[in-house]
Amino acid sequence: MPFFANSPNRILKQSLGGWSLNLILTASSGELYAAPTGVQSTGLNPNISNPTASHAFNTCTVTVSGALQNCVGSEQPVWAINQPFTLNNTTPYFGGLRSRIPPNVNLSLFKSFPIYDRLKLEFRAESFNLVNTPQFGAPDTNVNDAAFGSLTNFAQTNDPRNIQLALKLTF
Repeated sequence: MPFFANSPNRILKQSLGGWSLNLILTASSGELYAAPTGVQSTGLNPNISNPTASHAFNTCTVTVSGALQNCVGSEQPVWAINQPFTLNNTTPYFGGLRSRIPPNVNLSLFKSFPIYDRLKLEFRAESFNLVNTPQFGAPDTNVNDAAFGSLTNFAQTNDPRNIQLALKLTF
């Protein structure tokens, strides 16, 4: 960063001038949810307009007896439970079902201070997941669970904020 790099005041130039800044912003469309096992797709899209932690996708399922289960409101069945001894031919992942991954920001700030001749002291400050945005796991995809389609594990799956400071002397 060029601020104070050409300042006539030597102390101001040495302390505030010549800093370097690195910023990495990572944005993602999300991780794919695993498709429920033991079911067939009815061909309808399982995405819903306003997913929540308790209802991440359309969970409406037709049971072996033909009854509907896990339906919310006027949802149409997206899944049909397989008859016993039926091979599963659904894909392992559905492209439209994705977990939310918040943007991640990594930042580093560093400066080299000349001491004498080839002797230099470098200060580094680095932060990973700077804004500490948590990422949670995928919802339950077991059609036989009471929590089918909802987030049950609110443990953070990404690393929390990590800040490190370092001094390096080169000669």
